[in-house]
Amino acid sequence: MIKKLSNGGFATLSDNKSTLIVACVMIIWLLVENFQKFDFSSNLEKQKQRNYKLGEFYLPQPSEKMSKLFEQSYLQYQPKVKPKNKVANKVEKPSAEEVERLRRLREANQKGVLTTVFSGNNKLELKAVVDNKANGQNPISILILVTNIKGNKSSIKTFTKADQIYGFTIKEIKDTRVLLERKFNNKLQKITLAMYKNS
Repeated sequence: MIKKLSNGGFATLSDNKSTLIVACVMIIWLLVENFQKFDFSSNLEKQKQRNYKLGEFYLPQPSEKMSKLFEQSYLQYQPKVKPKNKVANKVEKPSAEEVERLRRLREANQKGVLTTVFSGNNKLELKAVVDNKANGQNPISILILVTNIKGNKSSIKTFTKADQIYGFTIKEIKDTRVLLERKFNNKLQKITLAMYKNS
C-alpha cells in the first residue's frame, strides 16, 4: 500500500506501479470519451440521419367574401369565349341597303374633335393650314386630303372659309383645326377636323 518514507512523507505515484497503471488507464479512458464527443465526422453523420419534422405551413387565406370580390374584379380580364359557328367558313356579305344604313349611322355618330371625317363615300383629313397674306390672296386656306373609299383614290384639295366640302360648310379656320357644319338627318352636325389627335 502506501509506504512511509524515512523523511516522514508519503510515496509519490511514480513509486507505486499499480497506482500508476490505474491513473494511465483513467486518463486514456477520459481522452477517448472526450474525443468521441468532439468527433466531427460522426456528428455530421448523425445530423444527416436526423429527421426534422416541420409543421404544416399555412398561408393566410382570404375570407369567402374577399375571394368573391377578387374573382369579380378579375372577370373583366378573362378572355371572352365566342361560340363557334357551325358554318365558320361561310361569310355572308351585307346587302347594299345594310352597307348604306351602316355608313349613314357612322356619319351620324361623328361629333367633337376628329382627325378623319366621313361624308358619303369620301374620307376627309386636314393636312395643312396655309397663311396666304404675302400673296395677296384669301388670307387663310386649308389643304384637305380627300379619299374616295370605293375607288380608293386620293387627292389634296384647297378650300377657304365658307366653302362647301362634300356637304359640310367651313365655319372657322384655326392653326391646326377647322370647324365644319352641316345638316344631316334633319339635325345640325358640328365637327372639328384637326390635323393631330390632341390639337
